[in-house]
Amino acid sequence: MNDKDLMLSKKIQDYYEKQYDTYQASVILHNERTFLERLRIGETLESLIPNGSKILDIASGSCQWIEFISSKIDNYIAFDSNKSLLDHAMAKWPEKVTPMHGNIFERTSDPSIYRNVDILLLSFFLSHFSDETIRELFLNIVPLKKTIIIIDSFQHIGNLKFNGLELVKRKNSNHEIVEIPKRYFLEEELIGLAGEFNLSMDLKFKGMFWFLCVFNVGH
Repeated sequence: MNDKDLMLSKKIQDYYEKQYDTYQASVILHNERTFLERLRIGETLESLIPNGSKILDIASGSCQWIEFISSKIDNYIAFDSNKSLLDHAMAKWPEKVTPMHGNIFERTSDPSIYRNVDILLLSFFLSHFSDETIRELFLNIVPLKKTIIIIDSFQHIGNLKFNGLELVKRKNSNHEIVEIPKRYFLEEELIGLAGEFNLSMDLKFKGMFWFLCVFNVGH
């Protein structure tokens, strides 16, 4: 990770560490704008996951997608830097969730975190980082030959002013305005990423705000 992204990642960690209640209200209890898209993505995800799957959710938060696939998975490894969110997930899904607390960018080259995993899930994670840092992550995970599922933010009419990664203003739980890095993906950016790493890409869901796509190796 370059120095700029390292600095920005600390902003993200600090924001979410202090945002547990707000995060729960806006994501787990649904944001009105994205309520239906979240359900559609959950249904799509459920249709994609084979029975008995073992999933590594990178930057998992409170594991919001597990409710849609809990009956189909054997193990859900939740990797996140926010221990409060991991504790919430463990309390709700103790039979399914295996927590892993840490910073993924400090362990991307550690093969032990990917052991006995079929699917890598990246949910609203890549949109906080630059092209350079995303490529760095993919250089480590693509050789593993795992299915990669990405759920993230699409560029839409409300954010057309964005050009790659920019700082956006968000209100924290103390009602203070803070800035965190955020980007909104274009479909051609996903196609370009797949092409660069010789991956197949299947855009399974494309909504107004969010998308779900699947990357596979060697297709």
